[in-house]
Amino acid sequence: MTTSRKVSFSAMALSLAMVFAGCGSQDSDPSGDPTSKGASETTDGASTPADWNEVKIDVARVYVPPDWAILSQRDNAASVAVAKDDLGLIPGSGTMGSGVNSPSGDLKANIDDATEFHLETFRGDPNIKNVKRLPDVTINGVLLSHIQWEKETSWDSEYITVTTDLQSVITIGWGFTKSDLDRKGSQDLIDPVMETFELL
Repeated sequence: MTTSRKVSFSAMALSLAMVFAGCGSQDSDPSGDPTSKGASETTDGASTPADWNEVKIDVARVYVPPDWAILSQRDNAASVAVAKDDLGLIPGSGTMGSGVNSPSGDLKANIDDATEFHLETFRGDPNIKNVKRLPDVTINGVLLSHIQWEKETSWDSEYITVTTDLQSVITIGWGFTKSDLDRKGSQDLIDPVMETFELL
């Protein structure tokens, strides 16, 4: 990626991330090497329930439960809100966005480049702590990196991949309020949706 395109896409991804940053227990989960890439985990994805709704951008899609709200859906960005809790509050939300990639090397190298750029950006923000790269995941044949961080009031995470033609970077971001959920609780909501992820 060229610097200008990196900055342009990162700005878009970060602005999307901020949509849900204020939106999981008090466990800060600071353990682990923040740059550890670990082993890749594979998910084949169970069949999507018939009543789940498609959330689609130009190059990818996921499906969300029927009680989740689709807040916006455009060619290169979409956002959703998790179902309201027992108090009528929305505990979290997610975004999916695509941006132009400047190919260099193979698919894995492109994913790593985009991921490292995001890691550096998050580490440079004084309001963000415990930034780390978790093991990569493969969902329905698609390799994605997985970043996790937190703010004072939110648990946040992000998945990053690149289309097979190396032309587009895709970011799926999640944010949950600490007052509503712990980190595991937020991941329990994320996982079933991420298992439906696929490239178009």
